Amino acid sequence: MDDLTEYLRKARGVTQATFQQLYPHYFLFKHAKAAMASRSGDHEIDYATRAIDLNFDPMPNVMQVVAVKKNPDNPFPDRLTIGRATNCDVVIRFAFISKVHAHLFVQGDKLTLRDNKAANGTFHNHKKLDAAGSRSIKLGDTLGFGALELELIDASRLYQLLRGVSPASQGAPALK
Repeated sequence: MDDLTEYLRKARGVTQATFQQLYPHYFLFKHAKAAMASRSGDHEIDYATRAIDLNFDPMPNVMQVVAVKKNPDNPFPDRLTIGRATNCDVVIRFAFISKVHAHLFVQGDKLTLRDNKAANGTFHNHKKLDAAGSRSIKLGDTLGFGALELELIDASRLYQLLRGVSPASQGAPALK
């Protein structure tokens, strides 16, 4: 996951149309939340997936983003992988994220999220997917990987968040 510095710098220097051309892919956006009790060590990178309490935010008060795009080292040509392994398309380095936690299938405008029997579960809009279960998803949906909740957004929404534009239809708070 990346901090927002580079994206913020770019959004301040270009128009929304240019920003969308620079970043034609989806993003997973981590909103800041009120701090909750967390245990030390849960955020460390490890080789084994650790079971966790899902009622904590591993990064309270932190906003981050990760691009959802194909990694040339990924072994699956027909899907995007989300997980802790460095050859995943979407790399999220937390001990509670499985090496290959979930798969994202993109077929035209249709998106499907599939759990990969992840130890700490995969969630869609706060509902747990069955092990190896799939669900259609869309922009604005909340995707959960263990305790980490991320919003699926596109470059247009990222630009709006970064520039402090909060469309009434979205109802989401703007970043300052």
